[in-house]
Amino acid sequence: ISAIPIEFNRAYRILSVIDFDGDQVRLWVDPDQADYDNGSGDNTSDIQLSYTGTNWNTAVRLASGGKTQWDDLIVADDFASVVPEPTTLALLGLGGLFLSRRKK
Repeated sequence: ISAIPIEFNRAYRILSVIDFDGDQVRLWVDPDQADYDNGSGDNTSDIQLSYTGTNWNTAVRLASGGKTQWDDLIVADDFASVVPEPTTLALLGLGGLFLSRRKK
């Protein structure tokens, strides 16, 4: 389905959209501020599949075919809520630098 290379022991941010109006399922791996979803076919998704299901989602289920660790599940109704803004990423990076210097 995708040519996205997967590395073991690496964290990924996976964002998925089920679009009942557009009959599509879209998926992004490690999206950033350059990515967008405008509800039509011209978006930046890494994977896009046709979907004509009529079952509305009432729950979220995380599953894997092997040993997997899931963390920080976010359910939102807009794309921007789950893609970190650059300022947040910068602050997280600075915090990590501070902690690494403090341990020495």
